Amino acid sequence: MRAEKTAAWRRRLAQWAAVLLILVALVSLGQKVAWARRLWGLERVGTDQVATWEQRMTQVKADLQGERLIGYLSEVDFGLPNDPIDTNTEFTLTQYVLAPTILQRGAEADQVICNLGEKGYKPEYGARMGLILAGEYGNGIYLLRKAAK
Repeated sequence: MRAEKTAAWRRRLAQWAAVLLILVALVSLGQKVAWARRLWGLERVGTDQVATWEQRMTQVKADLQGERLIGYLSEVDFGLPNDPIDTNTEFTLTQYVLAPTILQRGAEADQVICNLGEKGYKPEYGARMGLILAGEYGNGIYLLRKAAK
C-alpha cells in the first residue's frame, strides 16, 4: 500500500514537473519574441534576417565598393553590454552582405565598420583606437577610418 502511494506521488510530481517545464519554455519563448520585435521592428518579425540585414547594409556596401579588407568592431570591443550570439550573428551577416570584401575583427584595417546597435557611437570609442567617424548609416552602424597622424 505504501509503495503504491509513493509511486502515485512520484507520478504526480513528474507530471507537475513536466507542466512547470512547459510553462518555463513558453515564458522563455515569449521573451525571445518580444526581444526580436524590439530588435528588428514589429513588421520584420518572421521575415528573412539575411534580407533584412542586406537592406540595412546597402549604403555601407556601396560606400565600400572595391575595398578588399574592412575592420569590424562591435559592443564587445568597447566593453559595452552585448549578447555574444547576437554579436557573432551580426558579424557573420555583415561578412556575407559585404562579400567579396573581407571583414576582419578589430581596428587594423584603414576603414572599420562599427556596429553598436542602440548604444550609439561616441568619439572617445574611436579615439582609443586611433579612429575617427567617417559615416553614419542608422541602426547603430558607423564607418570609421584611421585618424591622420
